[in-house]
Amino acid sequence: VDTTTQTYVKYIGTSANVILPENITSIGGSAFYNNKTLQSITIPASVTSIGQRAFYDCSNLQTVTFAEGSQLQTIGNYAFYSCLALTSITIPASVTSIGYNAFYYCYNLAIIINHSNLPLVAESSDYGYVAYYASYVGNGTGLELIDGEHWVDTTTQTYVKYIGISANVVLPENITSIPRYAFYQNNVLQSITIPASVTSIGYDAFAFCSNLQTVTFAEGSQLQTIGDFAFDNCSALTSITIPASVISIGRYAFSGCSALTSVTFEDPNHWFVATSSTAISGKNVTLTNAAQNATYLKSTYYTYYWKKSA
Repeated sequence: VDTTTQTYVKYIGTSANVILPENITSIGGSAFYNNKTLQSITIPASVTSIGQRAFYDCSNLQTVTFAEGSQLQTIGNYAFYSCLALTSITIPASVTSIGYNAFYYCYNLAIIINHSNLPLVAESSDYGYVAYYASYVGNGTGLELIDGEHWVDTTTQTYVKYIGISANVVLPENITSIPRYAFYQNNVLQSITIPASVTSIGYDAFAFCSNLQTVTFAEGSQLQTIGDFAFDNCSALTSITIPASVISIGRYAFSGCSALTSVTFEDPNHWFVATSSTAISGKNVTLTNAAQNATYLKSTYYTYYWKKSA
């Protein structure tokens, strides 16, 4: 610590859980740069600024806690860049500035509790990409952790993020959508059961779940859309049944699914592929052969939008 300026300069310890000293007023640039041991950090209320690249590439950082009464005003450029384990963060009321790419590549940052006056919006690249990967941005109202594993926005019944460690996951009943990045790069997941109430699966929702073998849609599934890249590079997935209710499958939804050999469409009729997401017609495809369907989805037509005509 530079006691002249009360600037925190550099961490040289080996602890996974760090509480910064009281009375420091700023965290210097690169203070924790590329620290792979750090899992949690508690920042005292006296800190007004976090410097450039302060927590850059702290890939195991899971928890950032700002002390009550935080006076934080600025978060510098690249401050939390590529903090891949970070799933949620609270932006204190005093924050007025978030720098360039401050939260870029934080793929798992699904929950933003925003107490500031900054107009943060989910999926927006503004304000350092802080909410770009988020499926919940708000003051915490309606956000509920179910069974210690499932974050759900009970106001909209949107599934927000999985934070558990189970290999076999059954999603909560009554959720209506699975947003993008919900299980992104979860290499523990082996099976997922999706309730009938779900109508959409978002972009990259299960992408790079390399050990995912089984996807089960509950009887009476109301699923309508499977987003772009939804199951991209699920290399252990061997088969899947597409519910009759599905009317749209995005580009690259099953690309890289090298083990996929069987795709059964409960309703194989009236499907076509097109190069535009808004197309109302295109190349008709016959989907009565499960093995051929798999080839179509992961290879032949994987760059196309799949649509079912009315």
